[in-house]
Amino acid sequence: MGSQGNLEIGELSEVRAFLEQNPLDNDVKGIVKELCGYDFRGKKVLVVGCLEEPMANAMAQMGGEVVGYDLRGYEKGDIGNGYEECFYKHVVGDAKNMEYDGVFDLAVSISVIEHSGLGYYGEEHDGDADIKVCSAIMKALKPGGYRDWE
Repeated sequence: MGSQGNLEIGELSEVRAFLEQNPLDNDVKGIVKELCGYDFRGKKVLVVGCLEEPMANAMAQMGGEVVGYDLRGYEKGDIGNGYEECFYKHVVGDAKNMEYDGVFDLAVSISVIEHSGLGYYGEEHDGDADIKVCSAIMKALKPGGYRDWE
């Protein structure tokens, strides 16, 4: 599942094949299994769509320098993932507009990309938002960086 460089339109077949083999109902289990044993200490981690899941906080507590990117802002106690505090840097914005370039060692996104651009959270409707988010994530990774999205 690991990948590096910038996502090209032709590489979307890799994403489609992965999604066919890993149904979305197994998304969290798949990412946890994939990341078990990963040493987050000193690693720069990007989590796209971080507000409703525990990954960003968990990776930050395991030593990662985590940036969580979400359309919604964080307020103490409002995340339904068992944490009362935010242990990572929370950035409010649309992931398709991220301006990171080769910064992160690891990028994770759980059940977010397929919802991008649909207007669920007040963002403008954009039929190509999923591709733009994937491209922005790939651009944000360092050369050789690892991504895991479900």
